[in-house]
Amino acid sequence: MRKKTARKESPLLFQHTPIVKENMQTTFSAKKAQRVKQKQREEMERTAMLESKKEKISEKDSAIGMIETPAAVRDQIHEYHVEQAEQQETPVRQPAFRKLKSFRDMDVEEKLIYLFNFPKQLPPVACIVTVADGQQFRGFIIGKADKTVTVKLMDGEEISLFTKKIIEVKMIGM
Repeated sequence: MRKKTARKESPLLFQHTPIVKENMQTTFSAKKAQRVKQKQREEMERTAMLESKKEKISEKDSAIGMIETPAAVRDQIHEYHVEQAEQQETPVRQPAFRKLKSFRDMDVEEKLIYLFNFPKQLPPVACIVTVADGQQFRGFIIGKADKTVTVKLMDGEEISLFTKKIIEVKMIGM
């Protein structure tokens, strides 16, 4: 047998790890950075706005050369307070998810919309649709138009029902 000689070769797969100069324990938040940038922009805009106001006031003073009347001073104070209120208004925070009503609390139209827009990843929900003349249909809601609803019955037959004639919708198996 031949003797295998050991060769010194560099590894065929290299793993490059970057040298990090910063502390690995600190985290970075893009949202936080955006907020900081937004605050800086707002401060810049405020300072520019105040400077332009000061220039306008100094131009008015130099052009007029006299003391303003009390009515004009009140108007300026009112304008200032209105501007401050506009700047301090914060948008109302809305939750990320809308809280849905329970199925029992929904009216018939909302139930039909909910069942028609049921997530496609989940299996369809069987339901009992009760009509004004007392008939009950068991099946799946597969279509909804303005005034009609298409129901696929358990035997595979499809029927269309007028939305106004539907009294009640119940889910089966949930």
